[in-house]
Amino acid sequence: MKVKITKRVVFHKIADVTIDVPDNVSKHEMDEWLLMNENEWMFKVDGKLGLMEDEVTEVKFGFGLGDGMVDEDAEVEERYDILDDKGKPTFGGHI
Repeated sequence: MKVKITKRVVFHKIADVTIDVPDNVSKHEMDEWLLMNENEWMFKVDGKLGLMEDEVTEVKFGFGLGDGMVDEDAEVEERYDILDDKGKPTFGGHI
């Protein structure tokens, strides 16, 4: 008798980069500005994820939820956080 054993294991990678955004962009316009200016951040994040030949982040066990990542059904989730002078998030949302 043959038995097929199947195991599903979920791993995730999370990468972040910090970019400069013009001072005239309000926090309520940030998601739109980021979408219109993907060239300012997309390649940097993809590089950290190992999707390009650049820096690579480690693979972690689990779904990657928490710290603003909340969409358990999404295959890719992107968000932004506006940082204060000390690097702490003050406002954010999904892109």
